[in-house]
Amino acid sequence: MVVTSRGCDYSDSPTILVDNASGTGTYPCTFALSANKGGGIMKRGAQTAHLYGVMTYTGPTCVEEGTLFLRTAASVPTNSLFRPLGSGIVSLPGASVLRSVGGTGTIANGAVTATEGVEVYAEALNTLTPVKISSGSLTFQAGAKVKVFDPANIENGPGHWPLVTARDPIVGTPELDRTNLKPAYNLAFSADRKTLYLTFPNGTILFLR
Repeated sequence: MVVTSRGCDYSDSPTILVDNASGTGTYPCTFALSANKGGGIMKRGAQTAHLYGVMTYTGPTCVEEGTLFLRTAASVPTNSLFRPLGSGIVSLPGASVLRSVGGTGTIANGAVTATEGVEVYAEALNTLTPVKISSGSLTFQAGAKVKVFDPANIENGPGHWPLVTARDPIVGTPELDRTNLKPAYNLAFSADRKTLYLTFPNGTILFLR
């Protein structure tokens, strides 16, 4: 493990503990401290990792596999982009205020308030996986935006794509960041406001005489 945002006030001999595969115990992890440059966290592997301390890093919080548990309110890096990927899960300690959320994985165990918004990735042709809030709602603060990366991948697909799904109704109405988007793109909610869609016309109009 490489700690890319080393923070400060470590003891003389800091220790990182990792759960074993069965979840019945922990063992010390070999690690290195990089220069303090405000990096983020990338978790790989199917095991579960727990963060207990005060997290002040500003880089992305990425989880490719398994679950990253943020155990206390102080463990939530409020200036980080939360980006679980694939089967990855970020588990919050309850309702949390985050800078922004994105990725193809799942955010669990708490409602989310996004101060800057949501980042969604059309990662392949005709493929866009929504941000998933599995155990609460998503609240957009005033001025929060939805940003779609690589929208050309979905221009020839269906006329609407789910961007965010939540267990509870989504609160607030975000702005659509129109960078690299055609003017016809818009945002729309499902009737129960549990899904936020990107919509655009993609049909062919025939003018007959």
